[in-house]
Amino acid sequence: MATTPSTELRWPRALLGDLGALVSGQSPSADLLNDDGNGWPYISGPHQFENGAFKIERWTSEPTRWAPERSIFVVMKGSSAGQVLPGTAACIGRDIAAFVPHEPLDLDYVRLALTGLSPVWRRAARGHIPGIRREDVLSAEVSVPPFDEQPEIARAAFRLLASLDESQSDLEQALVESVSEREALFTRVLRGSRPDESRTLISVGNDSDSPLLSEIAELKTGHTPSRSNSAYWNGGIPWLGIADARDNDGEIVTETARTVTEEGIANSSAVVLPVGTVSLSRTASIGYVVQLGLPMCTSQDFANWVCGDDLDPDWLQLVLVHARPFLQTLGQGATIRTIYMRELRRLRIDAPSWEEQQQQALELKSKLRKLDQAASVTRDALGAIGPARRRVIANAIEGQTSAQIAFDPGTLRPVALNLPERIGAELGKPKSLLEVVRENASGVSPETAFNDAGFDASRAHLFFDRLAQLIDEGVVAYDHSQERIVAVR
Repeated sequence: MATTPSTELRWPRALLGDLGALVSGQSPSADLLNDDGNGWPYISGPHQFENGAFKIERWTSEPTRWAPERSIFVVMKGSSAGQVLPGTAACIGRDIAAFVPHEPLDLDYVRLALTGLSPVWRRAARGHIPGIRREDVLSAEVSVPPFDEQPEIARAAFRLLASLDESQSDLEQALVESVSEREALFTRVLRGSRPDESRTLISVGNDSDSPLLSEIAELKTGHTPSRSNSAYWNGGIPWLGIADARDNDGEIVTETARTVTEEGIANSSAVVLPVGTVSLSRTASIGYVVQLGLPMCTSQDFANWVCGDDLDPDWLQLVLVHARPFLQTLGQGATIRTIYMRELRRLRIDAPSWEEQQQQALELKSKLRKLDQAASVTRDALGAIGPARRRVIANAIEGQTSAQIAFDPGTLRPVALNLPERIGAELGKPKSLLEVVRENASGVSPETAFNDAGFDASRAHLFFDRLAQLIDEGVVAYDHSQERIVAVR
């Protein structure tokens, strides 16, 4: 086995082609396959891998290419090209190759090393149907630690990877639950003191005794000045388009990608709408809701309500956001769905008093802000899982050790996650993160909070979980301008 010493790494490196054999898959003809369980198991692709094992659906009486039990599968073709999976004794189809490491290499260590190469192979996949070549696999280099150390390295790394997988699952579930919690919050707050839970805030037609929305808010449409006349554009008067609404959905718009001139307004049906106008996208991308923070025009893709004295713009905007699924059902058209203005004029709204509208809007916006802040931290933590996985694998197979963690202070996202100095070391309980933050009157940086609270790289997900919880409880906040976590007194 030829190996190449490295001055930068602890262990020598070798080509995969020198460390084992690569068995390319070959699919049996259809007449040699059965679903009766007769013959040898047949694996055609990664779709059969579920919950850590392959689900055998077909068998063959004449296996074309056989993978031994001591093997590691590499997906060679298709959308999953480059994926690495545990091998098993089976006939393999053309989309899979089986890497069979030479003795006495540890099978799990080699699988860990191949998993580290997976992102490289995925990037190398080419063609209309993505695929990687045998040479891509066989010419790849991996580190080769002493044979007696390989099993423990693999066990420690896979334990950490399993912990990250569990954290990823928990974080994804937390995001799902935050969506449900957000919906429940809208319903609970906007219902207010109404005892009748069957009443809907927004409805269409004459079946409701609620007033027409157009009776308490003036309904206006928008217009687009001629795009071929350059004198109509770039004049500094904001002009709201679909992209602006998408980027500011649920928010107040104070800047638009395009502006128009007074001449463009004068020579079109466009009108300048006042601050506080609530705009709903009604064509193609139905359901974006924004409030105008400056006087501006909109395209004809919007319905715009200028609220009267009995309707609070913040409340109306929140109601329309909540009613988005219902509003989308009002769209008509086979190709480009549109809510026609005649339908929007039929909208009825069950609005409470103006004072109650204001109270509901303030309460809902405050609680939504906390939910969104917690969800943002959760998404940051979720985004850190991938880099953490790659660093765990890289450190394990390269023999490097470090206990440092670095943060991007603008997003609280870790930009480097490394293994603890002793791989697989037992972890103690973290100190109180809240106590660390409260001890620093001017706030504390994420790095300092992370280290002073006793977290280490393998528990980064716990740090984010706890931080999200504290933000959600309202006892700490993240000051983006100062890039510090501060206690809420």
